[in-house]
Amino acid sequence: MPVYDEAAPRLWPGAAVEAPYTVSLQRLRSHELRLSDGHRVGVTVGGRGIPLVVAHGFSFAGGLYVQSLSRLASMGFRVLAVDLAGHGHTTGLGVEGWGLTAYRRFLGRVLDELGVGRAVLCGHSLGGRLLAELAAAEPRRASALLLVDAAVGEAWDDLASFACWNPALLGVVGATLAADTLQTLFWTGDQGQKLQGLALPQAMANAFAPWKLVAPALSVLLSARSGMTLARLKRDRLPVFVLHGERDQVVPLAAARDAAERSGGELVLIHGAAHSWLLEDPETLRSIVAELLGDGLGQACLQAMADAGLDPSTVSLTEMERAFYAPDALALRLGPVARREEIRPAQAPRFSWTRQPRVA
Repeated sequence: MPVYDEAAPRLWPGAAVEAPYTVSLQRLRSHELRLSDGHRVGVTVGGRGIPLVVAHGFSFAGGLYVQSLSRLASMGFRVLAVDLAGHGHTTGLGVEGWGLTAYRRFLGRVLDELGVGRAVLCGHSLGGRLLAELAAAEPRRASALLLVDAAVGEAWDDLASFACWNPALLGVVGATLAADTLQTLFWTGDQGQKLQGLALPQAMANAFAPWKLVAPALSVLLSARSGMTLARLKRDRLPVFVLHGERDQVVPLAAARDAAERSGGELVLIHGAAHSWLLEDPETLRSIVAELLGDGLGQACLQAMADAGLDPSTVSLTEMERAFYAPDALALRLGPVARREEIRPAQAPRFSWTRQPRVA
């Protein structure tokens, strides 16, 4: 087995950070699948390489993140954005969908049927909480975890607890999330117009069947506090990266600081950014991930390769797919028709950020 040299990390084929004046975009494609039990699931897929599983925020769907995901899919990852139960093209869980454990188990079953092995997990808001629970309960699934304005941390737990017995506060939380979404869609110029087209299908579905969102909302509001989950992540030494907007009014910044400390993770503070900054500016997320690939995140991915018996300096994409996916995995048969990536002049990220070191 190759020896991983932490002092001199090497990126794997296809994962090299783009030249400073260009950025490559990988096309993605959305699919509607049926699980073995007949459950309908929506998945957006693109790229090749290490699996990167993405879970979206409350009331959103994976397709809304396609601009950010197309950039990540060109950086040595096969992106798999799964529509959570009751969102997008995924049907709800029915009477079982009143607890976060049911959503976590369902997502694990989706990944099993897709044939996804050890993966980088990236979750926004509600999706971040769900993937944190998945990584803590089933650590074999995760090589690293990116929590993007995730619903974890003591400040969020306190807010959720108060909201459960105070309907007025629950309304405030919902109104704050709605205001953040509307600001992202309608007050961000050309980017907002692009997002409006992507968000329209989910917005229409929410408007005509709002009751479908009740169970997912209550599943996180009524869930146990996240402290134990974060402690398990730290105990298992999972590399955790907490990316959080400085002006997030939905999940308090104090929650992110606490989540980073409890999980032993690194906090990446995005200056001037609100809750949905990764939708507002896809270049910021791409740039942060590129920077993280140069050290912590890249080291975690290379360690996962070494654990699988791969040599990052010589591994091929085919060998990588054999290591990180089940034989004849459905995940490898999904995606857009193969074509050359689109190369565009790189745009400077709208937001700046600072990184706070990992807590031992």
